[in-house]
Amino acid sequence: MHRRIDQEKDVMAGVLNRSVAKSGATAYQDHLDPQKFHYMPNRIDSILGETIRDFGVEYYGIGADAFYKNVDGVMKNVSGGVVHGQVVPDITPTQRADLLDEINKAYGIEAYLVPLNVDNAAVQPVFANAVAAEGQGSSSTFPSTFQFSSSFNFAIASGNSLFPQLVAVLNSEKEEDVGSFIGANFTGTTKLYGDPWKAHIRADLSQVWDYVRSKGEATLSAGWLNFGAAWDDVAQELKRNSIIEMDFIEGSGGAEFGRNMLEATRKVFEAINAQITAGEGMFRFEPNTTPEAPKSEGSWGSSLLPYGVGVNLSFASNSFEQSIIFEETVSFTGFVDLPLMTSMNLSAVCDRKTVGMFLDVQTGKNSCITPEIMKGWNERAKNELRAKKKVIDDLYQMFIGKVITFKEYQEQLAWINLQTWSDPADREGNRISLDQARANFNSLIERAVLKRRR
Repeated sequence: MHRRIDQEKDVMAGVLNRSVAKSGATAYQDHLDPQKFHYMPNRIDSILGETIRDFGVEYYGIGADAFYKNVDGVMKNVSGGVVHGQVVPDITPTQRADLLDEINKAYGIEAYLVPLNVDNAAVQPVFANAVAAEGQGSSSTFPSTFQFSSSFNFAIASGNSLFPQLVAVLNSEKEEDVGSFIGANFTGTTKLYGDPWKAHIRADLSQVWDYVRSKGEATLSAGWLNFGAAWDDVAQELKRNSIIEMDFIEGSGGAEFGRNMLEATRKVFEAINAQITAGEGMFRFEPNTTPEAPKSEGSWGSSLLPYGVGVNLSFASNSFEQSIIFEETVSFTGFVDLPLMTSMNLSAVCDRKTVGMFLDVQTGKNSCITPEIMKGWNERAKNELRAKKKVIDDLYQMFIGKVITFKEYQEQLAWINLQTWSDPADREGNRISLDQARANFNSLIERAVLKRRR
């Protein structure tokens, strides 16, 4: 039953908990017109002449050989590039047909589609399956708002993104987890209509982190764990075990309000991230390119969300030394701004006819990122993960031995991600041994401890 509210009658918005997904696209039923569905592509398929009107990329540091560049007077191992062109972020005719068919199955109506509105748009370049937005000189030219199905010009520069930072955000040492593409993540917010729901949330952030981290690998790692559909189970367990307490003021804790409770859980995760003073934080949120209807009854519908949740395995479950209480009253009533994410694989178009659009700055030649090039990059990445894990283990032993504080642990972990451990070099870019690199690291720790004791 849709309630018409006079002051909101001219606002176009989908309903928070009335969505369908199919073939990499999602649609929300309009809060006033049951036949209208607001759609978004969770992945934007790259098709020359359709979703891509013009395109070019210059990349470096992706392959078997390291690429060193002067960054603030120091020679650093960098990877990255520049992507530019004109795109139309939209679903394909096949996605459109599949989505309409899925709506008919779910609601038994002949629907029509309109693009979802996006505000606060931002873009992150993606190189070798890792977001590369933190390097010196990162920039982008991108509209502050855009409409799906409308073309726009863009330019994305990753700056001098450090190879170790790219490796740090990979999921594991498995080769299949290291992608072979250049692309972009598009983020923003969208307005959705929520039926009355309000809850008071209370949680001890240290307990939440301890519980969530225990779902990953037992040992420390230099990478990340993406929960995927398992986030639904984890979020429900947090509530069921009263690790996150939810007192409902309006609405309930039923599955029909699953999206509300998942968004509330995200607020707790973001509060944990806010406790981290250096580095990448403990949680990250990335586009879910394959949304689908929940497979089990009682699901909160995390598989339908436009984003997924990842956990930083560099931090142990007992990282927080004391309780940190988080309390907030959250409401998803009326029109609310909610996060939106989608992604586009920009190198899928690279072939014999389009290779001229791709320039490897390192070799000075036009070249696609071939499986052979990625094999070399994969080997570098896996070697880096293995070498870095040893240093992270050393650092953690210092933390649990109370040689360093949690703040110092975070700062040094962030510093570790700026260094190359599998192929280290000094400030001038001259290669040094791993033993010398670790000795330099230990010296840095000792200086930090002495400074604190003074």
